[in-house]
Amino acid sequence: MPLRVRLSIAFVTIVIVPLAVTAVLIQLVVARNLDTNAMRSVRNGSGAVTAVLDQLDKRAASEALAVADLPSVQQGVRDGQPTRVQRLVRQHYEAAKTVGLAPDFVVITEPTGNAIVAVGRKPEFLPNVVAPTPVQLSGGADTSPYAVLGRSIL
Repeated sequence: MPLRVRLSIAFVTIVIVPLAVTAVLIQLVVARNLDTNAMRSVRNGSGAVTAVLDQLDKRAASEALAVADLPSVQQGVRDGQPTRVQRLVRQHYEAAKTVGLAPDFVVITEPTGNAIVAVGRKPEFLPNVVAPTPVQLSGGADTSPYAVLGRSIL
């Protein structure tokens, strides 16, 4: 084997291979570091989002309970007058909406999960995606005499 070929093999073995391995290792370390930083950023942001959603959830639940606790609404539920209850809840919902306190929807259900009242705006989804109704979003029955659910959806 001529000297030129042996020197080329030695050069490749001593210089090129270690440089290629080092480049691959550096690329892996940089990618891992970027992933770690991204996850840390997402983790910090998710804590803030969770706190905001919890606050919205508490506000929506208190608003929904305030609607359900109205004597006129309770009387309409007891008397089996769903149209009267619907009208009362809608009036309260619209009044709360004008001052920015209304949840996205209010659903009052029987213990069996049948909706007595469902008031609110329809959630917005991507085009060609069918949005669930407030009743579907409420999730069904509760153990209380009449389940009340209000949620704000971002």
